[in-house]
Amino acid sequence: MAIVSPGVGTPNPSHTRRGGDLCRGRGAHGKGSPRAGFVKRVAGVVVTVLLAATSAAANGMTEDGSCIACHASIPQNLNWQHNYQDWQDSLHANSNVDCHSCHGGDDHAATAQEAHAGMAPVGGGATPQDRLTAARVCGSCHPNQYWGFTHSRHYQLLIDGKPAAYCHTCHTSVGSRVLTPKTIGATCGQCHHGSAPDNIPELATTLLTRIYQVRAAVTFRDPASKLSPEQWAAVTQSATTAMAAWHKFDLAAVGVALAQGTELLER
Repeated sequence: MAIVSPGVGTPNPSHTRRGGDLCRGRGAHGKGSPRAGFVKRVAGVVVTVLLAATSAAANGMTEDGSCIACHASIPQNLNWQHNYQDWQDSLHANSNVDCHSCHGGDDHAATAQEAHAGMAPVGGGATPQDRLTAARVCGSCHPNQYWGFTHSRHYQLLIDGKPAAYCHTCHTSVGSRVLTPKTIGATCGQCHHGSAPDNIPELATTLLTRIYQVRAAVTFRDPASKLSPEQWAAVTQSATTAMAAWHKFDLAAVGVALAQGTELLER
């Protein structure tokens, strides 16, 4: 029987034994046998790998070098604005938008210190300046919504150093919430009270309901509809215009845009 040395493709003649078996007695498993040497080499490799893994864990290294691999396994600090679990349940996670996209840093670094170096401040929302910073980060991926926000009364209030709603107010810090007609009233009601003359929470609820209806009509077109392709294009544009005005918090403009689309749909 010929024993093949590790990593070598041809038998080592010195390991050949007559009769197809290894030499008997001490030579088969003793200190000087080929098998004992091989076992020692394997054991050395295993110990080296385990020590390297232990050192890597102690230095914040991750198996694939990503933020997610590390933050998924460490205790979540309740003082953080959001944590791994918040991200995992968010629309960002479903769209493969990871930590690095918003926070920067180096998601392929070997240690936590290297990974966190150069991270960009996102803004925790504690001050108007924090909120402006956070909105700019959101705007790097959502330019149309950010443009609308920068033309809003809310944005101007923040510029003036006063508290006002911003992206996280409606969508949370990891984009885990999309407002619906059932939730918009309570969201607006955090600052705007229903007893006010314009009753913004109620108006926002009505308009968002109508936006959903128009967009649903465009997505699931009635086969019996007599609208022409041009008219359908006009309905689609009304919903797009309404959403642009929505992020300006211009509810009057939202209503005007929706009126054009709903008038066509009701024919």
